[in-house]
Amino acid sequence: MPENNHKWAREWNACRNCETTRRPHEARGYCSYCYRLIRQLAKICSWTEKDFPDLAWSSPRFLNNNIDQIKDACKAQVNIHLGRVHAIEKKLNGPIYGIDIEFQLARIARKIRVSSRGNKARSLYHGIAGYIDDNFDATQRQILYRLLNKIEDQTRKVGIDWNAVWKKVYGE
Repeated sequence: MPENNHKWAREWNACRNCETTRRPHEARGYCSYCYRLIRQLAKICSWTEKDFPDLAWSSPRFLNNNIDQIKDACKAQVNIHLGRVHAIEKKLNGPIYGIDIEFQLARIARKIRVSSRGNKARSLYHGIAGYIDDNFDATQRQILYRLLNKIEDQTRKVGIDWNAVWKKVYGE
């Protein structure tokens, strides 16, 4: 929350979810990013069998018996996104360590599909946290993290991972 009395929105000092003032207010006390996720949650809650015409055509009994599980799996993913946005905003306002930047680089590399030179178990940036801690002071790490966060904001995907939903529904 901002320390001054400046209101970010009419009734809110910051976003109700992520507590940021960096992004503009969208509606109901949420920033533009979080509000999009809140709307997605509301849409998922209102889903009926009619929202799945392909599944209803292929297997109506499957859909009728599993619609609540499908909705729950989708809502869980959106809630994870909301939590992640909150955690990122909290991290932006706290101390940054080399491991934070290492993880951030690994996430960005995965999203833009940078090869890890055939080694799927390790990130391309695995092990650089110590190097960053040794060669960048706290202010430099903060600046680097904020710059990388801008890139990550532009590559962040908020869609539903349907493969994960089906795995959860089928119990795999």
